Amino acid sequence: MSKRKKSTIHGILAINKPAGPTSRAVLNEVARLFGERRCGHAGTLDPAATGVLVVAFGEATKVVRWLVEGGKSYRALVQFGRATSTDDAAGEVTAEAPCPVVDAAQLLAAARRELGEFDQLPPSVSALRRDGVRDHERVRRGEVVERSPRRVRLDDVRLLDFDGETATFDLDTGPGFYVRAWARDLGVALGSAAHLAGLERRSASAIGLEETMDMATLRQMEIDDRHQQLRQVGEVLRRRIPSLRVNEETALMLRQGKRPLVDCSELALPAESVLIETAENGVLVCIAGAQAAPEGEDSAQTEALEMPRAQLVVVRGFDPSIEIR
Repeated sequence: MSKRKKSTIHGILAINKPAGPTSRAVLNEVARLFGERRCGHAGTLDPAATGVLVVAFGEATKVVRWLVEGGKSYRALVQFGRATSTDDAAGEVTAEAPCPVVDAAQLLAAARRELGEFDQLPPSVSALRRDGVRDHERVRRGEVVERSPRRVRLDDVRLLDFDGETATFDLDTGPGFYVRAWARDLGVALGSAAHLAGLERRSASAIGLEETMDMATLRQMEIDDRHQQLRQVGEVLRRRIPSLRVNEETALMLRQGKRPLVDCSELALPAESVLIETAENGVLVCIAGAQAAPEGEDSAQTEALEMPRAQLVVVRGFDPSIEIR
């Protein structure tokens, strides 16, 4: 059995996903264009949706979890008067009702009724997995999908346009938020029915739409030019989590699985995720958790450090043979 070819590309690419293909299809095409099999994306977009799709290559696939966990922003077009089986325009109409008789101020108040954390019932057609099978696959097979509410977060809603039948909103959300479900529930809250008629993701993983590359341009590029579009892993991660530079001795201890003590005056403790880099050249060492130093620690390393001190514990390491930055 042949060994898997080692990755030669390590970085992050932000794509402006077009309407039509699935996120998986876009990822597969990007992988072919770069000649790199080890890749993944940070957050699915529905086929009809457009906007920021973050792709990670090589060692960068190790940080997808931290990219997915960040907030996102969307521009959503909501159509009132009809509910659908998928909560968007791709589904069959399941209910019709008169459009709500409200002005812009009343509509915005209803749209902002659940700012903060709340329980949201996901759409029946979604990428959620149950026993290894995605819900949308079960629906296509004719199965009834049982859904459970999930805790989500809505940070802000802004109304851009309203003509009585359709409304355009900008939303800032936490991870795992379904804009389709939000549009569906907005229709119900107004005594009507509604579905999501259009969606554009305008930011994800702290990367904005203006920083993305469209697929048509990417296809026309030479391979070397495509590589120039990759962002360094550290550059993207620093937008998401705090970073800390350490000396080579501490870096070696972390790579050996030890829990060194460091000066943490730049960190707010406890910190679940800190990007650790070498002070000399900025090579990524790991993502670590940082806790206050244990009481009674009296090692030589402790005595050499000024307060405050933290103990680092590796959460995700990077391959030391690769100078990933």
